[in-house]
Amino acid sequence: MCPPNTILPQPTEFTGLQSLPFAVSQWLHQAMPDINRPIQSIKMRQQLKMMLHPGQKKWDDAHAYYAAQTHPPAFNWRAELRLFSILKITTLNHFENGRGNARLYCSPGLCMENEKGRKIDESSMQRFLGEMVWYPSFACSPWVQWEELSYKVARAYFEYGGLQVYGDFYFSDNWLPEKFITRRYYGKSNEKRSLWMTKLHHYQKHQGVLIPEGVKVYWDLGDELWYWLKIKPEEIEYQF
Repeated sequence: MCPPNTILPQPTEFTGLQSLPFAVSQWLHQAMPDINRPIQSIKMRQQLKMMLHPGQKKWDDAHAYYAAQTHPPAFNWRAELRLFSILKITTLNHFENGRGNARLYCSPGLCMENEKGRKIDESSMQRFLGEMVWYPSFACSPWVQWEELSYKVARAYFEYGGLQVYGDFYFSDNWLPEKFITRRYYGKSNEKRSLWMTKLHHYQKHQGVLIPEGVKVYWDLGDELWYWLKIKPEEIEYQF
């Protein structure tokens, strides 16, 4: 959490680069064509490779549609996976007004999971914070505060809808985010948070915005660091 004396701004204006940690300001100078013209929304398709459970040996191919907006913060993610050519699994993750929802469907339309509540809200906010690498101007949002942990590590605090979460961004020698780490609930039933990490690579420009085209996602389940998801963004479209 933020230190007790930290004053969090109201979401009324766009914050500049002056007060940001050095690594964050260097990243934004590269990532955004005009930091005073922030990203309002993003849409993309994603090619995925997934592991459905720890111990799985072979990657499953999947695809997803992702849409997010930054003012106010919200996202939708719909991923589809086919197993044995006849069984379709659909995952729907939604975040809006500070509330998250995670649903899992198995064809033909059978809802296997429908998770909501404070833990899902928190996890959804942490995900939105980590995915800021796709909409870098959100780093200057009045909902986000920064703390410099070291020269190449900065902690971002995200307060919204009565909740506050944080995560740590690790920067490369080129001042681009190469890793994001936070602690999330691994499912609603877990009482303890687990380390959740994304590794970011292969930066390319889209509409002038420099973003990672390769994302690897990990859970630390105690006895292993489970590498369970690869994401490759495609057909990226921004609104400024």
